[in-house]
Amino acid sequence: MQRKVGFELHSSKVSAWYLWIVVSSNVVIDGVTKPTMRRTDSTPSDMSSVKRAVRSSLLALYDTFIFDADGVLWLGGDAIPGSPEFVNQLVDAGKRVVIVTNNSTKTIDEYFEKTKKLGFKVEKESIVSPAVVTAHLLSESGNGRSHLPVYLLGTNGLAETLAKKGVQSFGVGPDHFESYTDTNFVMKVDTSRQIRAVVVSYDNHFSYIKLMKAINYLRDQDVDFVATNEDLTFPGPHKDVLVPGSGSIVNSVRMAAGRDPVVMGKPHRPIFDFICARFGIDPKRSLMVGDRCDTDILFGNNHGMDTMLVYTGIHNSEDLTRFESQGRTDLLPKYFAPSLNVLLSE
Repeated sequence: MQRKVGFELHSSKVSAWYLWIVVSSNVVIDGVTKPTMRRTDSTPSDMSSVKRAVRSSLLALYDTFIFDADGVLWLGGDAIPGSPEFVNQLVDAGKRVVIVTNNSTKTIDEYFEKTKKLGFKVEKESIVSPAVVTAHLLSESGNGRSHLPVYLLGTNGLAETLAKKGVQSFGVGPDHFESYTDTNFVMKVDTSRQIRAVVVSYDNHFSYIKLMKAINYLRDQDVDFVATNEDLTFPGPHKDVLVPGSGSIVNSVRMAAGRDPVVMGKPHRPIFDFICARFGIDPKRSLMVGDRCDTDILFGNNHGMDTMLVYTGIHNSEDLTRFESQGRTDLLPKYFAPSLNVLLSE
């Protein structure tokens, strides 16, 4: 039986079954998360708790394989070598494959077109993002304000996803400081338009003015504070370049507003409940595959799934050794693999 996914966003009326907000799980590793493209086939040193993944064992133990996207299946516009072949072999073997990305910049239609272009044989309904979860839950909740729009720090793709579920928004696009003053300070912005929520995600036009508007809207405790995800950085093709993610913007708003958001994406509960309701998965027969320990691996560990880290994105064997030395068992996967490509030949 599938469970209904829904919750009341207003902080004073949150049902614990529907929503899990864990402020303390906002993990900042040594103050910053560093993307890396380092490849290694080595087992983490002194790591008896993390096992190298074996293809035959994975196929025997799991019915559902949940993959992160950026850093696991692709980097930028290119598939990571071996990832389409491995995913397609799972599909051909009758396994359920679900792609759960924390990236809300694109619509599901756009992600589906990308998977087809890169050679993945997955169904559109098998792709889930925090944008979809945000739109679904906002459409089912309202606190008497469901007719009002949301102020959105995000992209056109996120705005389109919200609109498909009847959630109107404004705020996407540039909002320049120079449009408000010719001095070094802005002391007032117009926040007279009534809204139901401030939704914060990756925004390539994030600015001082947008931050000022967001935190002033959030002075009203009836206005909900929603974040799609808290990934501090994106994995990218250039190992020496840090690419800021949604989490950097979410933290700016959090600190200035003095409020904590309801977070939709991994490692938090809303996206897990959405997946369970849509696919009816058994967590004990599901494997979460990711490249980030503070989102993907923590997500799987927190929700009863086994986990596998691949070294093609953010974290690698050196990080696992460090996490174990710090006692961060919640960040340690059950398995590791240098890449999905190595599992093709095993």
